[in-house]
Amino acid sequence: MGYKKLVVFVEGHYDKYFFSKIIQPSLTGLYNEIKIKEYANDDLSKVDNFLKSLNQMKHSGFDYIFIADMDHCCDYTLKKQKLKNKFKNVDVGSIYLVLKEIEGWYLSGLDDKNMQKLKFKPRQDCNNIIKESFDSSIPNGVTKNDFLSEVIKVFKINVAKKQSPSFGYLCENLGL
Repeated sequence: MGYKKLVVFVEGHYDKYFFSKIIQPSLTGLYNEIKIKEYANDDLSKVDNFLKSLNQMKHSGFDYIFIADMDHCCDYTLKKQKLKNKFKNVDVGSIYLVLKEIEGWYLSGLDDKNMQKLKFKPRQDCNNIIKESFDSSIPNGVTKNDFLSEVIKVFKINVAKKQSPSFGYLCENLGL
């Protein structure tokens, strides 16, 4: 087997943290190198040119996945088409969508015991949670960064796959 590199395009900081702590360690045996790249605040043409280069190098062991939040869009196909319109070189088959925002994936990996341990306010549907409701449920006196760090420590991939179909779909396609 030759050299294999995976580039993971994520929207922002919290997405990058999630992927670096949860997904990347699980993939280390499958790839020689994994790079996580934030794209939301990057120059559009720079991202699109990088995608074009990666598409040309796929046969050489280079691959990528492109992660985006569904946000308020309710249709997978429509959201993927919107991304394709914005990033003309993205391969639609490489796009994975988070229901609704990355905070839902963080939440999906917590079982009831760890929800109580972390004093996270009542269980919410991880598939419909938005950033604002997630943030308002973090215990008083705890920063979001500190809270997410604690979530990562007790995050269970098998629990997350069951509680979040979009996370489960990503894991299935990545071989996790």
